Amino acid sequence: MAIKDDELKVILGGVDPLRVQEAYQNVNGLLAGDLQTHLNSGYLQPNAEDLRVQEERINSFLQSGKLAIVVPMRERGPVIRPLLNTLIKERHVALGTILVVNDGSDKAALDEVRQHNSNVHLVSRDEVLDVLKWDKLLRILNLRERPRGKGVAVLAGYLSQYIWARRNDRHPLWLGQNDAEIAQFDRYQCWEHLGYGIVTRPGAQYVKMAKFGRTNERCMAARWMLLVFAQAESVAPEIQRRAEEMAYRLGRHKWMLTGEFALRWELAMDRPFATGYLEETLTSLFSEDYCAQWCPEGDGVVQVANPNPRLDAANDERKEAIMQQQISNFILSVALGETLPIDQWGIETIKRLNHTIMADPIVMGWIPLDEGSVKAEVAPNNRLIPSITMLDRAKLIDWEKAKNLSAP
Repeated sequence: MAIKDDELKVILGGVDPLRVQEAYQNVNGLLAGDLQTHLNSGYLQPNAEDLRVQEERINSFLQSGKLAIVVPMRERGPVIRPLLNTLIKERHVALGTILVVNDGSDKAALDEVRQHNSNVHLVSRDEVLDVLKWDKLLRILNLRERPRGKGVAVLAGYLSQYIWARRNDRHPLWLGQNDAEIAQFDRYQCWEHLGYGIVTRPGAQYVKMAKFGRTNERCMAARWMLLVFAQAESVAPEIQRRAEEMAYRLGRHKWMLTGEFALRWELAMDRPFATGYLEETLTSLFSEDYCAQWCPEGDGVVQVANPNPRLDAANDERKEAIMQQQISNFILSVALGETLPIDQWGIETIKRLNHTIMADPIVMGWIPLDEGSVKAEVAPNNRLIPSITMLDRAKLIDWEKAKNLSAP
């Protein structure tokens, strides 16, 4: 693959700091300072010594059973091995607290999980989702058939945990998520970092990983573009207010789209889902909206910087472009289409959005990594799915069928 021009310029000539810095000057140093204080809030940068000092507390938490981890898996081959070897064989987490959701993986991937069947729960996405009353739910989703996608697999994982919690009359304090295909998982130190955030910030409700270089730069532009709506005289005051809220709440997320995070149990059961790759964006904004009201100390949302490499399966340029366009469109559409914070949405709100701003396909062009023209794309849009507690309250869970779901 050809080296991109910007990369080649850095390799051959480097960056002239003085020339670059003179391009833009802060016109309001006080405003920039206040903004930087906001962006720094809830952001942790533990080094190796910090992790060592907290090691006993982190290990105690991870092995206590207070954390359950949902791992959606749609893979070819035994790529989940590094994750399971680290978390199970090395006893990083309590046995029986990992739930892998089969989202269409091949036999080799499933066999790798089954080797740990006494310590890891493996469920089928479709088997779990069979307990939902799809005739009614499809009308809410504005779809004719069951959706597919990462968010749907995650929904199956959360629903399994909810059903088991009711059956056993107990639940974990935290529900975590983890992608399956991360190589060198021990080196990544995923749950050591997330655990650090949990044990050092007792008021935290949502703890997520933070890294640079994960293509979040594309959707960051859409987040701060919301301030244009907030300042536009032609925009209704309630939309101005909501757009400004969203800009400042999402604008501080360095890795908004991370697949590694943990939510307090109640928050996890109350958060809505998306069918595909809007899942993390929806969770980020939901958590920010909730914590803005219920976490007066300002430490409800915690990001933990992790300098270790996260070696997951790479996306090609087409997939990345479509995903980032969907996310950016969604951010702008929600600001214009719904002034209520997400933690105040009900099923009727979700139904309306699925029938309006989420109904049309994504129409876009993306720039290929070659000398050809811009590529045209028309891609299906995501759908929003009610939270687990919404589904239960609306009697969309068939509890008779749920009795037959495999017990943990």
